[in-house]
Amino acid sequence: MSKQKTTPNEVELEEKSMLTAEQFDNLYVGLGLTQGHRKEQRNMYFLDKQGVIQRDLPPGTTLRARLKKGSYQLEFKIPLEEKGTDEYGKGDPSFKENDQLYTSLFVSGIVFSGEVRDALVRYRVDPFNVQYVGSCVTNRYVLDSKPKSVDEEDWRFVKEVCLDETTYPDAFTDFELEVESDSIERSTKVLQAILNQFSIERVNGLKKIQRFYEHMVTQ
Repeated sequence: MSKQKTTPNEVELEEKSMLTAEQFDNLYVGLGLTQGHRKEQRNMYFLDKQGVIQRDLPPGTTLRARLKKGSYQLEFKIPLEEKGTDEYGKGDPSFKENDQLYTSLFVSGIVFSGEVRDALVRYRVDPFNVQYVGSCVTNRYVLDSKPKSVDEEDWRFVKEVCLDETTYPDAFTDFELEVESDSIERSTKVLQAILNQFSIERVNGLKKIQRFYEHMVTQ
């Protein structure tokens, strides 16, 4: 029986810079952000018991469920060799946080279906043998107006500019600035323009899932 090829329904073209708490506060004020811009996200992370995700796939590969506005969305993200990330799961149905039976099965690591399941199989990850390993919470502040340092033409193609404040299982918190647009080059340009506006040096960091591993709380 032939196997249908699974292709990502989204390629993320984003650039990021880690921030200190002071830099985060300066950007928060300087970019005119308020608590009204805040969107809380909870990421629940999973690993397969055979270790394929951590051992055989590119560093930063992420199998997660993201809780936004009361619903979980399954996502499987694989970094590309160059820049960007293949993302699977946007086309799969979400499920409500208050669906206790589904949530219970999901936390047990046995509910993966649709596009995410097909992608896991393609990358030789057993979708019926994964386990929940923990979660982190991100307060995301999304800009709704153009920073003065960003060109109008570039801003037309920006999908999102945001400040992230993420707290991990051991209560450690970090901060970052993220830009997503139609190309890595444009994302880099816009990110650098904002950093320059506030005299902040760019600091590359690990992907969020890799930082999560550093702050996991083992039982």
